[in-house]
Amino acid sequence: MAATILLVDDNSRVRHELAVQLQMLGFDVVEAADGLKALVLARDTAFDGVVLDQRMPLMDGLTLSRNLRQLAGYGLIPLVLLTTEQLSTVRSEASAAGLSAVLAKPVAAAELAAALQPASGHAAA
Repeated sequence: MAATILLVDDNSRVRHELAVQLQMLGFDVVEAADGLKALVLARDTAFDGVVLDQRMPLMDGLTLSRNLRQLAGYGLIPLVLLTTEQLSTVRSEASAAGLSAVLAKPVAAAELAAALQPASGHAAA
């Protein structure tokens, strides 16, 4: 059974490109256009991992991550933040928010696959 990833990005073009990339890596993908919608989806569905944008309307990626980590079943799954900012300026805040990895946009498929590796095992468990 393929792992299901929640993909959260407010830019529909970027979200589509990332969804195709994730599907090519073998993941099932559920999309959300903002952090608030993603949180509602996560409350109703157990995802194996979450890929989220840092800057979004309604709820940014760091706030979403903190909220996800408080939900049952989301304590250990990979939460991967994508950002256009310098990684060194984001990493400490991202770590404090419970993120598993921070990757620069545009992200390479190999980096995404490595960051989501625990999700693959989570789906098989």
